[in-house]
Amino acid sequence: PFTLTETKEFLLEKGFVLSDYEIAETYMTMGGIPFYLNQLDPSFSLNTNIDNIFFKKKGPLWDEYGRLYDTLFGKESVYKDLVSLLASSRYGLRKKEIFAKLGTANNGHGSNVLQSLIDSGFVKQEIHNGVRKDKVYYLSDFYTLFYFKFVKDNQGKNENFWSNSIENPSRRNWLGLSFELLCKMHISEIKKALGISGVNADIYSLTKKGDDETKGCQIDLVIDRRDGVATLIEMKFSRVEFLIDKEYFLNLNNKIEVFSKLNPKK
Repeated sequence: PFTLTETKEFLLEKGFVLSDYEIAETYMTMGGIPFYLNQLDPSFSLNTNIDNIFFKKKGPLWDEYGRLYDTLFGKESVYKDLVSLLASSRYGLRKKEIFAKLGTANNGHGSNVLQSLIDSGFVKQEIHNGVRKDKVYYLSDFYTLFYFKFVKDNQGKNENFWSNSIENPSRRNWLGLSFELLCKMHISEIKKALGISGVNADIYSLTKKGDDETKGCQIDLVIDRRDGVATLIEMKFSRVEFLIDKEYFLNLNNKIEVFSKLNPKK
């Protein structure tokens, strides 16, 4: 797949005039897959394009989900069952949780299925809450996430679904979560922008439940550097500049405080 920058260049060459917001939304829908991007028609708006491609009866990607997974992995249902499970898990699942929820033994075959999805780019793993020996697995294919969120239950029912859902809270929520994945898929670019490309680092999200002594928190992204410095990143996807008010400022300070107690760093 193209990177976000390559996707932007591709769309410009096709004659699209899109904002950076719309380019990112396109990427979060199609994942930078050239075949998918080629279905876009610059004579239509982005919303109309998505309706025509995904929600119109017999559109170009009408039956892409079944065709894609059957072509790559055969008819064995465990592959689809696994990605369906991960599609509903925002923060991912540990291996034992995956197989427990699937009702499948954590054996060689199950591990091979998971590894095949990792090798083909549909699933990624990261360390869990900063513990290197503890891994969590999450769905990393944008198209599949988009399919489960919107396409699966809307195919053919409303051919203008996307154009009519601009202010839908479900769509705004999807944009926020997908943007977090977009950032994770471009860690090298983020590190370069921060001027820390050459520093090795563990990359992970952190979720801490509250207790009697400490408030809970969720940190979108931690760049836990080997030089003893940690960078905590909040990810916000907004058409306008995001303003930090007093409440949000206190929330950020709480996240820094919680992280500092768990993992003393600069």
